[in-house]
Amino acid sequence: MQESREPIEKAQSPGRVTAGLGSGGRQTDLRLGDLAEELLLALEEAGDLWTPECSGDVRLLGTMCARIESRLDIHPNRFSRQKTSMLARILSKHPAITWERFLGGTFVDLGSGGLNPLASMVVLLAAGAGRCYCIDLDELDTEVALRGLARTAMELIAEPATYLPRGLVTGEQVRENLAGLDVLRLERGELAALNGFPLEFRNCSADATGLLTASVDGITSNSFLEHVPDPDAIVAEMARISKSGAIGWHGIDGVDHRSYAQAVGPLDFLRVESSEPLVYQCNRVRPLEFVNRFEEHGFEVLEQEVVRTVGVTNADRARMAEPWRSMPKEHLEVVGLRLSTRRR
Repeated sequence: MQESREPIEKAQSPGRVTAGLGSGGRQTDLRLGDLAEELLLALEEAGDLWTPECSGDVRLLGTMCARIESRLDIHPNRFSRQKTSMLARILSKHPAITWERFLGGTFVDLGSGGLNPLASMVVLLAAGAGRCYCIDLDELDTEVALRGLARTAMELIAEPATYLPRGLVTGEQVRENLAGLDVLRLERGELAALNGFPLEFRNCSADATGLLTASVDGITSNSFLEHVPDPDAIVAEMARISKSGAIGWHGIDGVDHRSYAQAVGPLDFLRVESSEPLVYQCNRVRPLEFVNRFEEHGFEVLEQEVVRTVGVTNADRARMAEPWRSMPKEHLEVVGLRLSTRRR
């Protein structure tokens, strides 16, 4: 997903959380996001923690981090193992994929974001893919992304089933597939550690990837197509770079994204009269409309999985701007869709 990373609102009294560490019980009424921000500020102020005076706090923080990590290993967390393994597990069930097509194939993730894009694609490489690209307008957060990649690579080697369907590959095969990846240099944040390794992040627009025509075996995107100003240009670029028979998987979230943080309805942005391509960072193309757009650009839509619907009354539709006011109610009600495609 092409992500916008807004900083968490900073708490007003950095350090007061750590002042209560070790005394037991909850010492603050801060929200979780504010608590995390204040703890980070306190750590920055503390500087070097490798002192005898800090040893107790360091042990406590280490225990806390271990416990928190297990609680945060859920799909919406972009650093979770569930999220990282998603592409591989989805593609292994794609109706048109064959093991022969996957082995040695070139795969592209559009709108990957800049925080942790590399980890999910190294899972595909571990399973036998030949080359992977991550593409996003956000710049790569090198330190965070490389550490995420290093952790995933080490866990794949230790236990492939952490990220891949059990029995798909052995640990020895993973080691062979990831040969040449210098994990120690990745942990130090050295981007040059990827030189010569078939995994690349491209900081560019998804409608101008720079990839060769008919060079790609698979394309994925998740919560991305609803955010681009010209979806047809993106799908046209997918068609250009895809080989005949190339597969695709695309998750589309068609709700007003303000509704995730504000008291607005999931389709309120359809009431806005505007000719701008994006309204509240969304293009407002209805998820079901993407079926025809893919087919018009030479793709066959193999599966349409509706994952979310909302109720729409005639009164709701009457308050919408055109063209949505004239759309069938059943068309408007589908707000979450997953498409599996194949290039003709």
